[in-house]
Amino acid sequence: MRMRKTTILVITILMGTLGLHAQKCKQPYPVGKHLVNTDEAGNNIAMESYDILTFFDNDPKKGSPDFSSNYEGINYLFSSAENKSKFDDAPTRYLPQYGGFCAVAAYFNKVEELQTYSIYQVVDGKLYFNKNEKAHAVWVKKKPEKIIKRADKNWNCLVVELGLDINEPYVEPASIK
Repeated sequence: MRMRKTTILVITILMGTLGLHAQKCKQPYPVGKHLVNTDEAGNNIAMESYDILTFFDNDPKKGSPDFSSNYEGINYLFSSAENKSKFDDAPTRYLPQYGGFCAVAAYFNKVEELQTYSIYQVVDGKLYFNKNEKAHAVWVKKKPEKIIKRADKNWNCLVVELGLDINEPYVEPASIK
């Protein structure tokens, strides 16, 4: 009888702890925090200098420091003044999902760097990346809708746990190096 009460107490405590964690992560995207794929040199340049708007045209190109914008402490480079202007007018419309990290990793509640920028998809007007061919195979097999649905739920928790304050100099968390 005593062991049963102890087991029930332990389970209740664990459920409460897990419930608080889940509740914290169900909140909307953490205001004032970010988790963005930036250069390792510490210049806070997003997406290895790629012009993120060019992915929407299925013609990825590197951006230029001549056409740069800063959004929430992260520098985005563009290949033209027109793309910079489009971004400046509506930055959240063009930002890659999951900070430009692998969508499949977010599905598995992880953050993983991309090995290539050539494996991407635009789904319902949003930009998603896959780390490599293996991740892309999972994306296709499990279906993008399913990946996105779970990754969206996981992403808030990942930002809460690993994200930095907006405008704080970015240092890549050890867990994603």
